[in-house]
Amino acid sequence: MPTDASLSQLHEPAVAATVAGPAVSANEVAEVSLLDILIILAERKRLILWITGAFAVIAIVTSL
Repeated sequence: MPTDASLSQLHEPAVAATVAGPAVSANEVAEVSLLDILIILAERKRLILWITGAFAVIAIVTSL
């Protein structure tokens, strides 16, 4: 499946704009804290468990 992005574009850092400030320059890399990821996972714990359980039930039903 062909894409419109060239190989050189894939290696360029992403440029993101914030709501309160200007766009981040190409030389700056946005960092995501491990604590932020853990907080998001904890907030969505029920959704993750529900989806995992639903696929487990589907797997059990299809294997019988």
